[in-house]
Amino acid sequence: MCIRCGKLIKAIDAYIAKADSDLAATLGGEGYIEPQETVNAVSTLEERVAAALLSETDYIIKAVKKAHSLAQFQMDIWPKLKEGDTLQTDLQTIFLEEFGEIVRKFAGFYFSAIENGNSITKASIEIVRVSKQTTAWVQNWSQELAAIMKLNSHTEIESILTSGLEGGIGIPEFTRKIIDSGIRDEWRKARRVAITEVLTAHRAGQQEAYLQSPSTSAKMWRHTGTYVSGPRLNHKDMDGRKVPKDQPFELLGADGNFYHPMYPGDTSLPPGERIECHCTTQGIVDEDVLGLPLEERQRLQQEAIDELDDKWEKELEDRNKALAGFTDDAPLTPTPATPTMNRESLVSSIKGKFDMQLTEPQRAEFGAILDRMTDEQLQLYDKMSVNHAKNLYHLKNYGAYYPDDKKVRMDIDDPFWERHAGTGQTAAWHTKFHEECHQLDHILAKMGIDFENTNGVSTVSTSAITSTSTETGKKLLKAIEDDIVSVINRAVGERNAKRLELDLDADFKTIKSLSRISQDTKETLIFWLRDNFKTGKARAQIDMFTDAVGLVTKDRIPLYKSGFWGHPPKYNKDRDGNGATSETFATFGSLFFSGDEETKAVVQDLMPSTWKIYSDLFAKIMKLAEGRDILYP
Repeated sequence: MCIRCGKLIKAIDAYIAKADSDLAATLGGEGYIEPQETVNAVSTLEERVAAALLSETDYIIKAVKKAHSLAQFQMDIWPKLKEGDTLQTDLQTIFLEEFGEIVRKFAGFYFSAIENGNSITKASIEIVRVSKQTTAWVQNWSQELAAIMKLNSHTEIESILTSGLEGGIGIPEFTRKIIDSGIRDEWRKARRVAITEVLTAHRAGQQEAYLQSPSTSAKMWRHTGTYVSGPRLNHKDMDGRKVPKDQPFELLGADGNFYHPMYPGDTSLPPGERIECHCTTQGIVDEDVLGLPLEERQRLQQEAIDELDDKWEKELEDRNKALAGFTDDAPLTPTPATPTMNRESLVSSIKGKFDMQLTEPQRAEFGAILDRMTDEQLQLYDKMSVNHAKNLYHLKNYGAYYPDDKKVRMDIDDPFWERHAGTGQTAAWHTKFHEECHQLDHILAKMGIDFENTNGVSTVSTSAITSTSTETGKKLLKAIEDDIVSVINRAVGERNAKRLELDLDADFKTIKSLSRISQDTKETLIFWLRDNFKTGKARAQIDMFTDAVGLVTKDRIPLYKSGFWGHPPKYNKDRDGNGATSETFATFGSLFFSGDEETKAVVQDLMPSTWKIYSDLFAKIMKLAEGRDILYP
């Protein structure tokens, strides 16, 4: 214990208290409502961000110290460190919670000040809920900011690593360089982020209040003059500019480009225009509306938020249509396919559809996956991805395709399979392509496709072409069952051979079908799989097989309970053969589009008949995509 640290700690506390007091006074003078509440929010966010940054630094330093050399750290440790780094997830959770609270709270403060005669207590007219567009901003910016901060952190480390490798330094010096570089100055970074982002969320709440307020018709830019390097002259020029409350300002940036922020510090602005900017806005009140009876203003407020939500839904739909290549004149029905694009155009088309759905690091990994696809695969995926604009890829604890509303809901930020398979990827690509192939399965069925019928048209109403009520599904199921029987008999044969080596009777029987399976046979398969697929990577690679076993046998062979990949028992018992053909289609599709050659080889060895029939099916789907669009009817 430091017995002489009391005065130092008191001095530090006094400095922090004075800094917060000065900030509160500054914000109050600049016209920010409830400045002390704003400072409290800054302090809370600062502490939580600093804790996350400190945790990441400790995580990296501990791993560095275990390395034998810098080269070994680069080759063996750093890729796994990046994969296991939880900074982005931690920060996203922090930002989502804090920004949501700040926006809600300050929207209420400003709304009360406008509508209730500067009273910010709960009053007869108040904000009951925040609009969908503001809620979406909180979610999107929380995700994007967290990704940016993680990327910046990794970029700083890699810069020091590259310099260290070129200079031939050892682990101790590399560690010191990390500490001395400023990366370890977590509190400084946290303070800067907290002030900038709390003010941004504060102003987003202010904008929400203007939009809901029936008494506010316009807003005015107010330049405060506060900036670490002196006033931004272009912001000073904005002082007094007025625009309708639902319209953006036009700001001439220091770089000579025009920007259109809804308020100062808007996240659409480049960093140089928003970091540590203290400019704010002032609502322009319509006194005639303010004088209306309470009931009338409450009605107008309700109309305002309903219109906001309707407008947001329409804009989102239009944006998704644009990403999918639709215009207002183009109906959402199948149309003759467009001429085949060249490879570069296909890649550009696909990337464009996902720009708004992926973070910058994820875009780089996605680009690498697209580069590995054949031209035929790219063309099919381009046709598929027209339907993906409304999919939700950043939802925690989700991982499924929902046919009722035609959406994939998943958490692409949790690369669970990739971690086990050791791919080094930081996004859940295996799940993404898996769920999108479920979506493809559903779309093809709704298009009336059954590739095994002589006329090519299904006469069965079904939600998937893989359904065992279709000719396609029946052939798929037979191939899966044949391969599972073959592997079981392979396991039985090897177990009998080992028994003979030990002078024991070879009394385990092979099987002809899956209709009846003895307990000894079940155990033999489980023992064989455990012996031949011991690592987490190996078990991830055979997930298509182990999942199919659980489904086809209705969990009579409980591989999921034995530590292998698959679905829980209830799902297996409910879905059985239909589940096997559907899940195998989705997992095969994921391997087809994004799988590595090693994993494909392992699966082909276990399931040669299945691999062949699904390969033939996807070849037919690719051929179909050459001649027509792949769209929901």
